[in-house]
Amino acid sequence: MMKKFFLSKIISVFVAGIFMSHLLSYGLAPVAGFQNPVTKRKLLAALADTEIIYADTPEAVNLLKRNNTSGIILSTGKYLVSGEIKGDEIGLLRIILHENIEALMQILEEKDPERYKKIKDIVLSSGSHDAEEGDIQEIYFYVNHKVARLFEWLILLEQGMVFDDEIPLSAKELLNELAPRAFSGRGHIFTPEFWDPVLCRKRIDKEVSGGMRFVMAKMSGSFSEADKERAGRMARAYLRRKEELGIEVNASYTDIIAQIFLRLGLTEETAGKDPEEIFKNLLKENRIRNILEVGCGDCAFLAAISEDARHAEVDITGIDLNSAAMNGSYGDMARERGVELIETDVRSFANKEKYDIIISSGVLSLFGAHTEEKDRFAGKGLTDIIRKSNDMAKSAVQLLSEHEKAAFYANTFTSLVMLYRDKVEKYADVITWDNTRKCSFMSVYKYLDDDRVRKMWSEIWDQGASLAVIAKKGAFYDFTKSRILAMDVMDWAREEERVYELRYDESRLTPSQIDVIKAYAETLREKFGAGIKVKPCSSANGSRESIIAVYCEGEAFKGEGHIEVEVPEGDLEEYVLRLSGMLNIAFASASIDENASLEDLKTGYARIINYIKDQYSSIIGSELEIFGGPEQILNTLRYVKILLPKADRLPPGRIREYNELARKLLISA
Repeated sequence: MMKKFFLSKIISVFVAGIFMSHLLSYGLAPVAGFQNPVTKRKLLAALADTEIIYADTPEAVNLLKRNNTSGIILSTGKYLVSGEIKGDEIGLLRIILHENIEALMQILEEKDPERYKKIKDIVLSSGSHDAEEGDIQEIYFYVNHKVARLFEWLILLEQGMVFDDEIPLSAKELLNELAPRAFSGRGHIFTPEFWDPVLCRKRIDKEVSGGMRFVMAKMSGSFSEADKERAGRMARAYLRRKEELGIEVNASYTDIIAQIFLRLGLTEETAGKDPEEIFKNLLKENRIRNILEVGCGDCAFLAAISEDARHAEVDITGIDLNSAAMNGSYGDMARERGVELIETDVRSFANKEKYDIIISSGVLSLFGAHTEEKDRFAGKGLTDIIRKSNDMAKSAVQLLSEHEKAAFYANTFTSLVMLYRDKVEKYADVITWDNTRKCSFMSVYKYLDDDRVRKMWSEIWDQGASLAVIAKKGAFYDFTKSRILAMDVMDWAREEERVYELRYDESRLTPSQIDVIKAYAETLREKFGAGIKVKPCSSANGSRESIIAVYCEGEAFKGEGHIEVEVPEGDLEEYVLRLSGMLNIAFASASIDENASLEDLKTGYARIINYIKDQYSSIIGSELEIFGGPEQILNTLRYVKILLPKADRLPPGRIREYNELARKLLISA
């Protein structure tokens, strides 16, 4: 059970602190006589009033683990902190300071880009760094993290909260490197919000109330340069071992194997071991059941991994349009080792099996596209390549299983993945998008003699990638949002013994959709017990309820949330309903008091409203417009209409599979 504290102020004891002018000259920390036990006692008392949730449940622990952090600010502004920090007051304070400064840096990046650039230049000019040149997101995370780490120690030092021997060597090096620049820029570059936690938190609350969201850690799938280099070395060693065994695999697979190592959890401790044993162990530890290669060609890669996969009890399938390519010596070796080879196009591959890992090397490419040579660099040729590649990627993503680490790995080596990123993100989550280029811009541009086609190629170049790792969109996002809802948005509802009643129109829902709703309710019931009630109703029998409705009641509290769904054509059962996401919206809406004032909505409920808007945007792809007085805002939040696009229409069989995926994800909680 999570331990909860309520936020009324943020460590206000810092305001009265006396700054130490000779801090840096005294070994970066005060001597024992200067450490301030009175300040520390006041600090601990202040922490008792701080809103903190300790991660004592599996979902909370996993949320921190996926973000590779000991603490994070949640959607409601609470701090989710690792249970290992309990009893470590300085450790807890460091997390709060760090997360606040990270949030402040994101505010500056959006609201004051000129100041942010000055800080970024200071950090990047201070010494070597791991951020990849040209990777904006990597640099962004690197700068924010480094500034946050700098100030978490600077503030503790200025308040006499730590001894010199309590500061790790890496932090001392960071202070030596950047603290002089921080002091010289105090006031005009590093404003008072950096130095005063109370001002910092007030700024965060103000921006959150205004609708800003914070990304407190790297996306899942983002790895440090050290991680990437380690995985790359291991991938090259793995292919060399196979070459020694007589199987020559094209070097284009190196990036894919490296990404698989990263995604499955290659660590520094295991990196020095036998690459084949590591590959087998990672497959076993992650419970990978099967692998599919799209466009397997001569089957060299499948032959190379087949023996290791067999030891890990992993089934392998390869598909290709060219049966002759699969009938060579490597194809024969693969078949002898249990690999299933099928002559087919992924776009028409009708297989009930779902795959934990799908790979494709050099298929979704410019030079490998099935287009007449004379048309390849014409406008129609480029358009056809984009369309075919996009269709192939979409088909591959739909073949992914419900496994938490299921992903589609696509690379091209001598060409580009011809996918518009904005197109991919309409149906898939882009986990890794490698913006390095394996062919030059001019290698294609020089063939183009039409300005319109040149413009098209420039756009493709900007959005293309040499390697992409993509996963199913929606279900896992909604599932994660459900976890946040249960342990964050609704957490105080349990304390106040509120009761939620979920109603759904069973006459308008299919059995598989109803199964998802029941699994969702059961997930919440595990946490809230009798506080979650379920009541099916039927519009066919005269009920006027929305397709989903949630009512919440407690002492001096009443709230409700309704979801209605409209489709452009056909029947509702022909469409994918993001039921978990819709339920998230309904429960969050029901958590807002029907008597909330405009001030309540702008402050106390701002984070719940942002949560609703985030979830709505992920389903619809557009913003939920909220404006007007309190009555109009409450009405908008209570009665949310979901208008599904035509693109969401699918065969009933495929929809049942998606519903089963959603149900399994909820049950796995």
